[in-house]
Amino acid sequence: MKRELLLITLVLSFVSNCRTVESEGEKKEEEKKTTVQEPITCPDSTVWNEDDKRCVEVAVEKVEEKKESVPKKQPVKKPSPKCLDGIWNGRDCIKCNASTELWDFEAKTCVARAVNPPTELPAAAPICPTLAVETTPPSTQVAADGYFRGYVGVSKLNRNSLSASSYGELEINAAPLLSLGYERRLRDVLWIEGELMYSAPASINNNYEDGGHSFGTSAEIQTTRLFANLLLSPTIKFMHPYVGLGLGVSYNIISNPTFKKDQVTEIKTDGGDTVQAAYQLLAGLDFDISEKIYVGFNFRYVNLGKFQVGKNQINYTTSPPKTESVPNRQSENSMTAFEFLCGVGYGF
Repeated sequence: MKRELLLITLVLSFVSNCRTVESEGEKKEEEKKTTVQEPITCPDSTVWNEDDKRCVEVAVEKVEEKKESVPKKQPVKKPSPKCLDGIWNGRDCIKCNASTELWDFEAKTCVARAVNPPTELPAAAPICPTLAVETTPPSTQVAADGYFRGYVGVSKLNRNSLSASSYGELEINAAPLLSLGYERRLRDVLWIEGELMYSAPASINNNYEDGGHSFGTSAEIQTTRLFANLLLSPTIKFMHPYVGLGLGVSYNIISNPTFKKDQVTEIKTDGGDTVQAAYQLLAGLDFDISEKIYVGFNFRYVNLGKFQVGKNQINYTTSPPKTESVPNRQSENSMTAFEFLCGVGYGF
């Protein structure tokens, strides 16, 4: 009976020990689940290998750092203790004039500074642009686009245009000339002008000798003209040079044509008149004296067309007097003239 009790006791104690071991193992597994694994720190140049559960080395390429070249600073020679207010050149203490001299380390002496010429500063702009004063004088600006003008001058007929059928040499006097016009601007430098001109009678004389007798002819020629001129006139400050071409008509009158022989008048006609196409070339220069007034002058070459002599009869003053009917006679060449005029213009 004692043996059976002992055996039962041993069996019970074994079973209780087995349960205790199982409960402790379960607790350890639960603790492992709830415990957070701390990160593992590897030394430099190594990393953690999860498969091997250890730190392994990593191959690292060596990168050479570029060293920036730093310019060497030239050593500054410190003044000798014996030369506190200058530079010691090994023997003497030298002091340079700071405003005009520099120290030359190679020559170990003071040298003159290079003096640069002062630079001119640009003119300052006005503080208030709206108050800036216009410096251009009024006379340099064309204030008007239209001008009335009046010119006076002289006209001299060209001898070569009248002497083709004459004997000897012609004597032609200059005649006074009057011109009135109105000019209008078309564009910046282009102007158009209407012009009325009157030339006073110019006397013409032709005296010659032939066969022991003296002969002479004389007459007077006057013209009235109407031209349309086209002018090209740029502006240069207060001056206005111009060139132009004019087309129009000329009313030519020849009066008192006479023929003398030995100072006795033998032939006298009633003269003649005719209307001819005419043209002129002109060049001149105007000067502004105010915004609306200018003075100027010009030169002209004029072709006035032909002139006509006789009105169907010639009166002979010989003894006895007689009259002969003849057709009108027209000059062989066109009359030309050179003219000079000056005057004043007023704009509005």
